[in-house]
Amino acid sequence: LDEWAEWCAPRIADMAFNFYCNSPRRIKYYDNMPSPGISVTPSAQARLRQGNGIHRLSQCENLYLLRTFYWDYKTLTGKSFDPKIQSEFTLMFDPGYLAAIKETAEYGAGLFKDDPAFIGYYLDNELPFVDVSTTYPIPITLKGFLELATDPSDAKYFRCNENARKWALDWMQAAYGTQTYSSSMEKAFLSAVAEYYFKTAAEAVRSADPNHLVLGSRIHADAKETREVMEACAGYCDVVSFNFYAYWDISQFPAFQSYASWLGDKPCLVSEFYTKDSTLKSPDGTLYKNGEGAGWIVDSQRDRGIFYQNN
Repeated sequence: LDEWAEWCAPRIADMAFNFYCNSPRRIKYYDNMPSPGISVTPSAQARLRQGNGIHRLSQCENLYLLRTFYWDYKTLTGKSFDPKIQSEFTLMFDPGYLAAIKETAEYGAGLFKDDPAFIGYYLDNELPFVDVSTTYPIPITLKGFLELATDPSDAKYFRCNENARKWALDWMQAAYGTQTYSSSMEKAFLSAVAEYYFKTAAEAVRSADPNHLVLGSRIHADAKETREVMEACAGYCDVVSFNFYAYWDISQFPAFQSYASWLGDKPCLVSEFYTKDSTLKSPDGTLYKNGEGAGWIVDSQRDRGIFYQNN
């Protein structure tokens, strides 16, 4: 990895890249990443930051605040959780949530808060604020928050925890003066839960590190076209980040025309986009399938470069 960094750093600086993001699956694995992908050693990190000696590279990283609590939920609480039938956002109302994200943010800040070449933190990645499939993962809905399990110890029947249901009922009472559900409440409820997420996550980061930017949560799919989600992010984050697929360029993205009114003066950052080359082969000459993940499949590395440059 050190040799790779020595080779790579000056080249990406020469090509006018100005920052990179390493982001292991969990920030606590940053120094020793056992998760899939390339493990970048501390000396390789330092070499990457040097760039070509004239143009240095900055850095940002993903804390995975809600996701870390989700991944550790059963260990921390002893309770079952199944994202195929329950929205992970309901976990935010568990009594241990705020302390857990505070601990995660403090660990991440310990790595970067005094670094003048560090840019800031993504909060999470591609959370299911709105429906992204028919069954999984589960988006934010008031109806879903009100559905309690018949047996909360059994993940098969686990819909919502009592704390999240109580929060939803209190919100209904405060906003509408009733605890009787109506589908007309759904958009306002989405806005309320998204605001709670961004407010508590941004506060945890700023408490741990007031020196760097809060970069949003890499909003994706239909959520980046949903006013309630984008406004909530802009309300509490310094930058609104979103992952961008399915369009040739930003001018063809219908919601982008609304961002000026939705986001006010907050800047946007396209945090992820790519295409895949259908002609790419492994060293033994076998064609890569290139079916995994998002992004169009194109016919050459040159076409990938054109797409990248266009965006």
